Amino acid sequence: MLKEVEIRQAIKELSAALPATSIVRQGDDLDLRARAVLALLIEKVAENASRSESQPIDVLVCPNCGQPATSNTSPYCSDCCREQAAFIRQMRDRIRNRTLLEPQSQVMKGEQMWRLLGGGLPRRLALVPESARQRVFKRSEGKCEICGAPATTIDNTGSG
Repeated sequence: MLKEVEIRQAIKELSAALPATSIVRQGDDLDLRARAVLALLIEKVAENASRSESQPIDVLVCPNCGQPATSNTSPYCSDCCREQAAFIRQMRDRIRNRTLLEPQSQVMKGEQMWRLLGGGLPRRLALVPESARQRVFKRSEGKCEICGAPATTIDNTGSG
């Protein structure tokens, strides 16, 4: 297991390897944008690295968000919190073993982070041909199939 100094060095290397966070909202290169999403997270990690406070464990609250956890089989309050905690564990592991320095690994984790943050998977939408997109809008008469509001995008849940 890496020492704290080595982990901080790995975070510093990763921060230098990631693109600027301003790229998240612009550009056509989805790989670059996915990697920039991780830069947002790594900035926060670097800020908080010096504040490693130990908190007491309360088994009645979700360790991810602090909300009441009512399940007898999971410490988390929801699937979302469980997925977020798994993402964090995977990120820590990739930082420790330095595999997150590989651009393809950054793209994959950036895409996963987009999904967890509720932003969907931009790469998947980019792969949908314009003709298919138009058929979906025509079929739904340009409205969200869930709420009826004007649709501007499509996703796999059928919402606009």
